[in-house]
Amino acid sequence: MLHGYNDVLSRGSFDMGRTSLVEHTIDAGSQRSVRQALRRHPAARLEIIDEQVDELIRNDFVEPAASP
Repeated sequence: MLHGYNDVLSRGSFDMGRTSLVEHTIDAGSQRSVRQALRRHPAARLEIIDEQVDELIRNDFVEPAASP
């Protein structure tokens, strides 16, 4: 079965692909977004978090945002 569907299976952490078949939206009705402060992370993990975020950016999984 794995050989038969080899073309659709992921082969690594960043081998996910994309689709244009589904669009995601969040309908909040007339409610405004709730703004919350960022949650703090332990200083010992900040470097690891930065490395993982940089890797996600390099592999085009996320992009920087500047929204309120």
